[in-house]
Formats: sequence, structure tokens, C-alpha cells
Amino acid sequence: MSLTASDVKDRFPELATIDDAVFTPWLNMPALHLSECIWEDETARNEAALFIVAHYVTLSAKNLLTSAAGGIAGLSSGVASSKKVDKVAKSIDPNIGIIAGSGHWALTQYGTIFYQMAMIWGAGGFQLI
Repeated sequence: MSLTASDVKDRFPELATIDDAVFTPWLNMPALHLSECIWEDETARNEAALFIVAHYVTLSAKNLLTSAAGGIAGLSSGVASSKKVDKVAKSIDPNIGIIAGSGHWALTQYGTIFYQMAMIWGAGGFQLI
């Protein structure tokens, strides 16, 4: 599947406001992750490709926002577990929604879903009785 920014935006309308130029460097990334020998089903492979591009575009968009706010783009960060502003504090369990061993895929919801797909697809067919 040859992806376009429009393909990704159609699948994920929440990304529609991101400029097409942000998508361009990532549109060929799925070819590096999705072997046709493993991802034989074209529908599954195409869906996985969309999640891969959405993952990388989301990380890029975050970098653009960080840079626009005067921060340093490209710094890695995990899930914030607590934040305090004045007398208000918020704490979140960083392990919820994180799959052990998923690495950078856990940094976005799109990456987490792709990682789950890859684990299921790579496990092969099985049936629960």
C-alpha cells in the first residue's frame, strides 16, 4: 500500500489539522516494519501501516509544538506520573495502558495499538475453547 497523508487523516480524523508535510517523512516507514511474508493479509497490513504512520506523525507533531513553545524538540519522555501546580496535584499510574517491552510504541495510543496488532499477528492463529 502506498500511503498518503489523506489516507492517514481519513482513518484518523483527529490528525486532520496536522500539515501534510509532517506526514511525508513517515509515509514509507511501514515498509520497514511490515514484512509481506508475516503480514500476508493485505487488509491487516494496510491497517497496521496506518497505525505506524499515525504513531510517528504524533511524535513529530509533539516535537513541533514543543519547539514552537521554546522547548527542545526530540527529547524522549515517558508517561508523566505526577504533576503539581500550586495546591493542586495529579498522579497517574504510568503502567496502565503500557505493554511491557513495547518500547517507543508505548509513547502514543497509535503505537500501542500497532504493537498489540504485531504481537497478535506474530503469534499466529489460535483458538480458545
